[in-house]
Amino acid sequence: MRHLKYPIVVVALLASFAAAAQPDDGALTKPERIAPRDCGPFYPRTSLLQNEQGVVELAFTVTEAGAVKDVTVTQSSGYGRLDKAAIRCAESWTYHPATKDGLPVAVTWRTEVDWGFITVGGNGPDSIGQTSRGGNRP
Repeated sequence: MRHLKYPIVVVALLASFAAAAQPDDGALTKPERIAPRDCGPFYPRTSLLQNEQGVVELAFTVTEAGAVKDVTVTQSSGYGRLDKAAIRCAESWTYHPATKDGLPVAVTWRTEVDWGFITVGGNGPDSIGQTSRGGNRP
């Protein structure tokens, strides 16, 4: 029986951010994503064929306009293709910006992209080739 691989990508939000505006006098709200963060279409075909899986931790700026810029890898998956694909995916996201005292502000934001796949077929049960790691980080 033929085994089929289906890419699974989990994006876990790490709720740590720092305001680009330095004085911390007013209440700071976090940015809210506008569209789902689906990185599945960015899964590199070569990585899938070579069974490359892993978690990429990213840091980036959510601008006052809600755009994502200055995406960097803070923890590599161990595979350059997956790291680059995570950056490309993050650059496609948009947010409602964070606000401070009711005004939009740029903030630094962090997230994880968990690359993996499900293998279907064969005699055994389906296997999930990824785990979801998420949660809050200070």
